[in-house]
Amino acid sequence: MDSNKKINCRSDSSSEDLPAEKKKKIINCLKCKAKPHNVNIRKNYPLCKECFLSFMQHKFRTNIGQAKKVKKGVNVLIALSGGNCSRALLDIFYKYHKGAENPKSGKIQRFKDIAVAYIDDSIITGESHVQKIKEIVTPYDIPLLIRPIEDIFSISLDDNNDNYKIITVKNKDGKKELEISQNTNIDNKTAMKELYESIPLLADKECLINNIRLVLLNYMAKISKYPVLCLGDSSTKVAIDVISNTCKGRGSSLPEDIASETELLKDVVIIKPGKTLLKEEFIQYNEYFDLDYIPEKQYNSSEIAKSIDLISAGFISDLQENFPSTVTTVVSTANKITVEEENYSSYHCSLCLCPIRKDSEKWLASNSITEVKDRTDYNYDHTEVYKNIPKYYQYLCFNCHILIDSINLQENQTVYLPYYVAEKINKYISASSS
Repeated sequence: MDSNKKINCRSDSSSEDLPAEKKKKIINCLKCKAKPHNVNIRKNYPLCKECFLSFMQHKFRTNIGQAKKVKKGVNVLIALSGGNCSRALLDIFYKYHKGAENPKSGKIQRFKDIAVAYIDDSIITGESHVQKIKEIVTPYDIPLLIRPIEDIFSISLDDNNDNYKIITVKNKDGKKELEISQNTNIDNKTAMKELYESIPLLADKECLINNIRLVLLNYMAKISKYPVLCLGDSSTKVAIDVISNTCKGRGSSLPEDIASETELLKDVVIIKPGKTLLKEEFIQYNEYFDLDYIPEKQYNSSEIAKSIDLISAGFISDLQENFPSTVTTVVSTANKITVEEENYSSYHCSLCLCPIRKDSEKWLASNSITEVKDRTDYNYDHTEVYKNIPKYYQYLCFNCHILIDSINLQENQTVYLPYYVAEKINKYISASSS
């Protein structure tokens, strides 16, 4: 064989035998059908950037338009936590409002003035975000109202009440006891911190903070003459609340908790215009406009295991990842839950202001029985057990029963509940005795 002859080891047909490189299929926007999609958060609903932003604005405007309790020309207070959802909602609301202010836009101006409310809970978290919130709101040139969370101990929800009393929680003969006493000018910071630290479980701490934060926001809206309070709840948060609130004993108040519009205080309507938008969509909105926000606190596995809210969030997130219609299905199903007025008391919970079932004491008594063989016997005569239920519990919802019961007091320690709780209880006692 000629040594100078080159040997070709590659078959002439090898290039033909190799599989052709598959071209990646370009999926166009489902709405405009002209541009490649950029967003596919809802899996089967790919959108380009322009159509996605239009989709966000359309959902927002639709939800605002469906708010039947909101009158035209009123002021709106936007609750801002600094997280992704409330941050994006602030921007959407502002652009919606400014667009309507322009006579050339042809849009109807639904609201008169808008402002932002922020609750500073640094006394609880140990970290202040006030400066960051100011930096976020300043470019919009709208009023910013800031109140520390401990102010909950100095507010009155009754304009005509000047009888300053307060609820004390103490141990008596090994049992929890609630007493109404004269307000002795307690220090708000100390009272807030001691109440929070007296609750051992993270799940119950979450209940306390969520309840008083919402009450304080409503109070801020009322005294500042903003008849509408706008919350930044996404559909993801609503789905999580359905699970977590049921686990916490707030199942009977779900219609109020997740409603698109509701009232906790007279003359203040709460709206949730982001209720039909996913959390991931708010995050994408912030990325497109490069909006600054306060990152969520990161929790380790042991902390997550102690929190009903975090466990519920993980549960919904895992389901949503594999079944994209999870959040929508949970929210739409929960929206069908209705309240039968005859099953509820004529007054609301003195702590969280949610409706109280007439049989909430009976449920508490059922959970207090240890000597009965069958604790599931709901028709058991609870007369004797009622005697062990702390005074004034009939003016609290079942969830707040659990919350107060969880308070762990040291020897001779006394903690206080916010002033408005005693105010509400006194009002209900007077109404029932007249």
